[in-house]
Amino acid sequence: MQGKERILLTCWGTLGEVFPIQRLARHLTGQGNRVHVCGPGYAQQLFGGVSASFSAIPTGIEQTDWRIENQQRFLSQRHGLESILNDIDEHAHLAAEQMHRVIIKQKISKVMHSWITPAAAIAAHRARVPSVRLYLYPLALNQQADPPVMPRWPRLTSCSQGIETRRKLQPVLSHRYRRLIPRLMALGNDAGLAPETYEMFPAERPSCARLALFDERLLLSADKTLDFLNLPLQPKPTMPPELEEFLGRHGAPILISLGSFKAPNKRHAMITLLAAIRSLSLPAVAVLGQPGPRQAIKHPNALILSNCSLPAAMPHCRLVIHHGGIGTLQETLNAGRVSLTMPLQFDQFDNARRLKALGLGHTAAPGRRDGNALASLIARALGDGETAARCKAWTSQHS
Repeated sequence: MQGKERILLTCWGTLGEVFPIQRLARHLTGQGNRVHVCGPGYAQQLFGGVSASFSAIPTGIEQTDWRIENQQRFLSQRHGLESILNDIDEHAHLAAEQMHRVIIKQKISKVMHSWITPAAAIAAHRARVPSVRLYLYPLALNQQADPPVMPRWPRLTSCSQGIETRRKLQPVLSHRYRRLIPRLMALGNDAGLAPETYEMFPAERPSCARLALFDERLLLSADKTLDFLNLPLQPKPTMPPELEEFLGRHGAPILISLGSFKAPNKRHAMITLLAAIRSLSLPAVAVLGQPGPRQAIKHPNALILSNCSLPAAMPHCRLVIHHGGIGTLQETLNAGRVSLTMPLQFDQFDNARRLKALGLGHTAAPGRRDGNALASLIARALGDGETAARCKAWTSQHS
């Protein structure tokens, strides 16, 4: 990727999806390329200085409230799927049109997009510009045929299908998934997995270029068809004064970070974790992942921050409890810390399984998340010297 190209990067969703694209933008700009970005409006400030322009994708499917509402509608089966698919199709069409305009206006020579922004691939195909599909976490390799829940519509918006064809497909897909979902939910519940994202669907091997932005070692087995780009994680940040003061008074805490996505069970999980840590008489720092100016809530043995750059806190913590999001996971490994994962949804269950298979962390299974069980798991993770040694070795190999 050397040279003076005009590159369009696309991203969508939570900070875990945005930060890898931000690092890629910084990398490409540093090589002398001119980078343009299409992404969620809230992320515009993150690309200041690393992109030539930023275009916010159409409002609708990227909004958290919309996603949660329609996911619940779909999984509860109280409403038909057609209305959700119609909304998705409309926003997909708007996003593809917008990205096509950016490609033409900025004279883009290459489009790089993740699997959850397939509208970029449609726009690139229409403008006859080469595209590169980016993979931000391992499970994305197996999700080309994921059910069309929320913004997950690669097949409905394939560049080889016209909008009328896609509309005809909707009733067929609706009928099939209505029959399939109860079985998937039962299987997922029995295994403690998220049925809407578990690896139950075949991987599609696209003919376009493919580039992974996660650590190759997380794949467990080599994939010779995939290129990897190891980008530096976030630059070393300045420690917030509230955190510095807390560390000075309490020493090394347990860090909790459950991501920026508004999962329905996230608040309960955070409260239960804080109570479990308090029962062990240990200090805790909880990062809520909320945008905007930082706010701090101080308790006798805990500090709750609305947001904080995790690399500022991780080196000073004895254990990191997180949701298994790929960004937090890789930051934890980079800091050489043991993970206790509490996956809530999406790729997090798969990421947690990979950590456990590599011997780099522990997992709180869905059926073991009451206060007593979590306290026992935390104590076990803190006393696991073998896992701690493997985490340090992982970091040294990466350096």
